[in-house]
Amino acid sequence: MKTLKLSITAIILVFSLVTNVQAAEVSMADYRRLKDDKPFDLFFGGYLSGMTAANTILAARNRPLLFCPPPKLVLNASNLKQILDRYWEQKPSHDETAPFGLVALEALQDAFPCK
Repeated sequence: MKTLKLSITAIILVFSLVTNVQAAEVSMADYRRLKDDKPFDLFFGGYLSGMTAANTILAARNRPLLFCPPPKLVLNASNLKQILDRYWEQKPSHDETAPFGLVALEALQDAFPCK
């Protein structure tokens, strides 16, 4: 019981340190400013890993996929940036404060629609 109370207290302390979750979100303005920085490619890799994992889970559950790239295409930071930049140019109505993750998912769905 003491361990449980200690764990709960630790969790509360950790979450209390996060004062503004939205500040941690990457906006499209952030993306456009940082996209050519090599360290930012790690962020893209993590994003793509998450999207690929989500698609894998959806496929295993026989649910509709988020997007459907060609089987032999290996998505990476470079082609994600190309896809996202092309999508952003075609949809000038987007707001610079739009979340990167949302716009990137829209771009992937636009580039690789599921049939």
